[in-house]
Amino acid sequence: MPDASSPPSPVPAGETLGERLRSTRLAAGLGVRELGRRVGVSGSMISQIEKGVSRPSVSTLYAITNELGVTLDGLFTTDPVPGEAPEPVVVRRDGEQAVMPLGKGVTYVLLGVDHERALRFLRIFFEVGGESGGSEAFMRHGGSEYGYVQAGRIGVTVGTETHELRPGDTITLNPQLPHRIFNLGDTSAELFWVFVER
Repeated sequence: MPDASSPPSPVPAGETLGERLRSTRLAAGLGVRELGRRVGVSGSMISQIEKGVSRPSVSTLYAITNELGVTLDGLFTTDPVPGEAPEPVVVRRDGEQAVMPLGKGVTYVLLGVDHERALRFLRIFFEVGGESGGSEAFMRHGGSEYGYVQAGRIGVTVGTETHELRPGDTITLNPQLPHRIFNLGDTSAELFWVFVER
């Protein structure tokens, strides 16, 4: 199992993040400039993300998925066929999970998903200086979030208040409030995070 200093490498499986974003954007009937305008980045940035030249920050990726009306885990894996029963047991061995490296030193590893309950279980790595978005780039979305710090020091700003979390600490937050997450320390950090009803 990789430690906090070495997030896993992306697992090549099917379409890339950029390819999935592009096909989703085209299905929504949006051009790169219009999508960029709606989420506050340039059309050129959207194009670079789709081509795999640039990685979006977490806050930019959430803005894009919210605008396109898709969930983040839908970019990791294909959604199940409507009406198809979920598998009763899913085992993914270490190294088999879908990995999504993002901009600003953040890597998401999808550990599990329950589409019926809108639940996503992630392992998140923050490199030194890694952040969900710049100091002015706060996220807001529906649902609930629960986190556990496995390694390192993490800052979570909700509104105007910043909380410092260390290994063993947990946090529950209302993501409808503006928030951002960032590495506070001089070593990599690792979190386990659950999103519900996004």
